[in-house]
Amino acid sequence: MRLKLVLVERLFRLSRDKLMKIPAFAWTYARFQQAKAWSEATGAWRTIRALGRAARNYVARIKATIWCHFATVEGDRDRS
Repeated sequence: MRLKLVLVERLFRLSRDKLMKIPAFAWTYARFQQAKAWSEATGAWRTIRALGRAARNYVARIKATIWCHFATVEGDRDRS
């Protein structure tokens, strides 16, 4: 899914100038950018972003712990 988003973003960057020549698109895009800037300026947005980062870090730590556990178990089997 992440790859699809990256592809869409790159396609938009490549065609942005042509799209901005369409008045309805340019108007809508400007309003979208304004709404995005407003929402990102709110405390709720910053809180959600912080919670997302904390969750990603927690999952990464759990994965690392599990990975180390299985690596140790495999190493113990090799020694036996």
